[in-house]
Amino acid sequence: MDEHHVIKWRSMIGIGLLSALVGIFVLFLPSLAATLFAVIAGISILLLSGILLAEGLFIDSEGISTWAVFGVGILGIILGIVTLAQPSWLILAAGVLIGVYLIIFGIAEGVVGLSFINDDMIRSVVIVMGVVAIVLGLLILINPALTVTILAWLIGLFLLILGLIRVAHGITLRSAEKMMTIKHL
Repeated sequence: MDEHHVIKWRSMIGIGLLSALVGIFVLFLPSLAATLFAVIAGISILLLSGILLAEGLFIDSEGISTWAVFGVGILGIILGIVTLAQPSWLILAAGVLIGVYLIIFGIAEGVVGLSFINDDMIRSVVIVMGVVAIVLGLLILINPALTVTILAWLIGLFLLILGLIRVAHGITLRSAEKMMTIKHL
């Protein structure tokens, strides 16, 4: 039975409005949103690295080097501090990693298309897809910060649309509740 409850439509509208506001913020201030994301990532890296440090000190298992775990924790703390000091470096690194990944993916698609696919039409599509991925990866490597900005715009647009849909759903739930003949027994 689909019961509509007062809290349900109010929370739906509230979450929708919050999502839409965050989406608008990200759409209009993508570089600030990316910087905030990098700062949050830096704090997360520091916290997780602290856990690794503690595990490295107290791990008591054969086959796992306590010094290796401790060393990864130290590297993580350094990375976290650098990320908090220079969040733009993490943003650029993310863009570079996306670009490099697309180039590797494109090369792999080309190899698969040339080596393993016998159907000419499918081979052509796979090779063209590989070439497009390589070109896109190279364009991203030319300006990795722009990639993160475009990604932020897409996320902002998604959050705005999702928020508006949630608000509309909440209004529909509210209207359905008003139409109910018996609200409480």
